[in-house]
Amino acid sequence: MNPAAATLRPIQLVCVAVGMGALMITIVRIFVDPAAPGPSVAAIAIVLVALFGAALLITYVGYSVPALPLGLPRENAETTSLRFFTSTTVLRTALAEAPVLVAFAVSFAFTPHSWLP
Repeated sequence: MNPAAATLRPIQLVCVAVGMGALMITIVRIFVDPAAPGPSVAAIAIVLVALFGAALLITYVGYSVPALPLGLPRENAETTSLRFFTSTTVLRTALAEAPVLVAFAVSFAFTPHSWLP
């Protein structure tokens, strides 16, 4: 197996696990309260702000990595670029899941309690 692929495999598994966690939380919330009333306007607004904020953070923080210095040996360049890619991938995944967690909290915090946010 390619050393780069071996380095990226755990990151792939972490990203899938984080995404599956959000999916599982949503599925459990739906089955716990299948006849939920419509959410309040405040709940929807908070979730939309969280989505917009996460998108902005992903765009401005998650994609910015420093350029590799010129003349860096190939072995060092590969290791450095893999480290940058790994850290930004985990950051983007965490930022992308944040609105799901906000929506989950909002579904309990605001009246009427609804899983719809």
